[in-house]
Order: sequence, then C-alpha cells, then structure tokens
Amino acid sequence: MENNSKKISGANQKPIKIHKEIRLVFEGQETVKKVSYDDIVQDLNSKIMEITMIIKDKYPELLK
Repeated sequence: MENNSKKISGANQKPIKIHKEIRLVFEGQETVKKVSYDDIVQDLNSKIMEITMIIKDKYPELLK
C-alpha cells in the first residue's frame, strides 16, 4: 500500500516556515482602538502632570 502523506523536505520546508511566521505576526497584532483626539490629549496631560508632581515632591530644589 502506498503512503500518500506529505514528507517535509528542503523544497517545501521554507514555505511552511514563512506561513508560520506570517500567522504569528497576524496573531500578535492588536486591533486598532479608535480614541478621540481630546481623550488622547487629556491622557497625555494627566501623565505629564503626574510626572511633574513626582519631580516637585522629590526634587524641590529644582523649583527655585
């Protein structure tokens, strides 16, 4: 009886590797979230304010 299963050879191994790499890239991608410009600005400003307050508390000599 003949065995018709595919054997992995050098000729068809490269396409399999490329297919796996492409699949991993697509699985790893996150969906793009739609956020309004105002929300982004507000978030950035709050992060800047938080960093500013940390600097103010830890290094008051910089405020002089």
